Amino acid sequence: LTRLARSEEWLIRRLEARMPPGGSLLPTKSVLRDMAIAAGLPRTPPLYVIDTPKVNAFVIGRSAGRARIGVTRGFLERIDVDEQRAVFANLIARVLTLDTLWATAVSALMGPIWAMRDYDLSYDPSDPLTDARLGGQPRKPTEDQRAGAFVAYGAAVVITELLAWFHRKAAWTAAEKADAEGMLLLKDPRSMLDAIEHVLERDNHVPTAGDAYSQLFFCWAGYGFAPEQDPEMRRVARLRATLGA
Repeated sequence: LTRLARSEEWLIRRLEARMPPGGSLLPTKSVLRDMAIAAGLPRTPPLYVIDTPKVNAFVIGRSAGRARIGVTRGFLERIDVDEQRAVFANLIARVLTLDTLWATAVSALMGPIWAMRDYDLSYDPSDPLTDARLGGQPRKPTEDQRAGAFVAYGAAVVITELLAWFHRKAAWTAAEKADAEGMLLLKDPRSMLDAIEHVLERDNHVPTAGDAYSQLFFCWAGYGFAPEQDPEMRRVARLRATLGA
């Protein structure tokens, strides 16, 4: 409950996003304000920046009034203003449809589970220093302990993989819906397609987000897929068909 109540603050810290100095990034802030006004938001969401050369953007917030939008340094340097407007239209559309409510809550609550999963993947039971770092002494597990650990591990793997599948499915469904809603806010719908293509071409992986927090991002922020299996390319193909491109 505490994590959910403070989800925006916690996620901003987790993604290592910081608010830029006042008076900076004026062109980007201007197109963000334009899209917020076009969508009828009560206020323009504050803008944050993740200091990475990768190219992506995110939105969090349990309501329109609490929405916060962030971009990477690479996004500011390598995406032009017209395409930035398209990205913000997509992100603000997620606020209007309350997709950010779901994404923010799930990302905040799943954080500890993803952390345990990452720790488990990197855990080396043959390393006696592991137990020492955890405050204990090296010990040899009994057969019963091994059996119990195997059962618990199997259950954890099944649960986390199911959650990961639903997580990815929800992210891509929300992205495609936001593409359509965002194009209604734009005067030039073609810029939405250009924005997605250019973000994907320029490396959309965000190290502080990874797969765990990709549901918050314009494009999947985790590690990439083979081109023939990349759902983001299916998203591009659908937009191309819609626009007759």
